[in-house]
Amino acid sequence: MPSKRSTETIRSITRKKGKYVVATDAWTLSLSLDAFSETPLYVGKAIGSAEYFRLKHLADLDEPLRYAHGLLARRPYSVHLLKEKVLAKFPECDDLKEIVFILKKEGLLDDARYAEDYAASKEAALYGPNRILDALRYEKGIAPEVLEGLKFERQDKQVGRLMPSLERRYASLPYRAKRQKIEKAIVDRGYDREVARRFAEQIEEDPKAVRKRLAADYAKAKASYSRKYEGYELRQRIIRSLLGKGYKMDMIEEVLPQ
Repeated sequence: MPSKRSTETIRSITRKKGKYVVATDAWTLSLSLDAFSETPLYVGKAIGSAEYFRLKHLADLDEPLRYAHGLLARRPYSVHLLKEKVLAKFPECDDLKEIVFILKKEGLLDDARYAEDYAASKEAALYGPNRILDALRYEKGIAPEVLEGLKFERQDKQVGRLMPSLERRYASLPYRAKRQKIEKAIVDRGYDREVARRFAEQIEEDPKAVRKRLAADYAKAKASYSRKYEGYELRQRIIRSLLGKGYKMDMIEEVLPQ
């Protein structure tokens, strides 16, 4: 800290680990090249208290700012996420607003650009707008006014591209269960329920494939329940099991012994 005298004279300036160490009889500051270049500094220069505090502020800002630059060199961040990372590393940092201001001025931090890039990458992976917007709002900390400017592909187009993989994933399920699973998967992916229901209702089932699965599920249910039940109770247990798997009653009656 400066002494009670109004000025201190720089006694030495040395380079150490890529920084400039500026020393007077009262204080020593370690400055980055950028901070050191902010004002002419040389041995013998008198430093007043106002200039000292400005240099100290630059010194205190240096490490958090360099850390933020390093983060952004590896991948993009929203303002909210970058603040969290810097504070986790430097809990005592009081200069977040200035760090954000500098990074924005340098063009390295831009929530609108971040949101657009994030939305585009998630859309390409066939995520829907609801999930994308929720992630940007609640995880990335993007302001509502920024989100209002985002444009998305038509949901029908995106879900149409998603359907083949969902149908393959749930191909082994009975028709009703398959429709329910696909509808839920579409909603979980971030699309409107109305869109999900409409696409699920368009699913067609091959009757031969259904009967083949039904015969296999009937055989499994019978083998399981016949160990404990027989007669009417066995029949009811099998029916309830097959109904729970999504088979219709008229089809179940076809495989039940009369």
